[in-house]
Amino acid sequence: AMAGMRPIVDFMMADFMFPAWNEILQSGLWRSGHGGAENFSIPVVFMAGLMSYSGGGFSHTRAPIANVWHGPGLKLVLPTTPYDTKGLLKTAIRDDNPVVFIPHRLLYRTKGPVPEEEYLVPFGEATIRREGKDVTIVAVSYMVSLSLEAADALEPEGISVEVIDPRTLEPLDIDTILASVKKTGRLVVVDEDYIRCGVGAEIAFQVQEKLFKSLKAPVQRVGNLNTPLPVARNLIEAVMPTKEKIIAAVKKTLA
Repeated sequence: AMAGMRPIVDFMMADFMFPAWNEILQSGLWRSGHGGAENFSIPVVFMAGLMSYSGGGFSHTRAPIANVWHGPGLKLVLPTTPYDTKGLLKTAIRDDNPVVFIPHRLLYRTKGPVPEEEYLVPFGEATIRREGKDVTIVAVSYMVSLSLEAADALEPEGISVEVIDPRTLEPLDIDTILASVKKTGRLVVVDEDYIRCGVGAEIAFQVQEKLFKSLKAPVQRVGNLNTPLPVARNLIEAVMPTKEKIIAAVKKTLA
C-alpha cells in the first residue's frame, strides 16, 4: 500500500486478524502520524467476516469490533445490506487510510438491489432502517436484523421503535443518533462484541454526555456476555444478543 497499490487483505474470519494485529495497528498509527510519517498514504483494506452465531467455538467466533475501534488511524466499516456492502467497499478501496471492513457471514446470502452503475456509500453517514417515536435502537451489523425483528414484535403492543444503522463506527455519525434520541428520549445499543468496554459503552457515554437532560431512562446495552463463546446452540443464545433480549431492554427503558 505504501508503494502505491491498494490491496485488500482478506482474513476470512475476524478471529484470524489477531496474528496480524500488530501490523494492522501499526498501519493506523503510521497513517495518523504517530510514526512520524503523517504524509504517508496507506490505502489498505483489511477484510474479515463475523461469524459469532456459527457454533464454531471460542477460536472462530469472536467479534473484535471494539478492538479495532480502539486503534488510532483505523477506519471501521460494518455493512448490513448488499447495497451498502458494495458502496462502502468501493469507498474503502478509494480511501487513503487503512480501513477495517467487517461484513457478517450470516448476511452473506441477503438479497437486495445493487445498481450496476458506479456509486459510493460515504463513510460517517448512518441510516435510519425504521422510524419510531418511543425508543431508539442503535444496532451494528447483523444486530440491525435482530433489532428490526424486535421492533416488529413490539409494534402490536403500541411501542414504536426507531432503528439506526451506523454503517461505520469510525467515523461515527453521532449527530443522527443524537437527533433520534432527542426525539425518543430512550436508547438501546445492540452489538455482538463483549458488552464490557464495547461499542454500546462508547455510544451510551457519548449520548448521555450530550443529551443527559433529554434522556427519560438509563441507556440499555445488549451484547455478548464476558465469556468465551460456546458451541451448543442453546448456550450461544444464552450468551449472545437475541430478539428477546432486545425486546426486554426496550421495555426496561419504558418501565
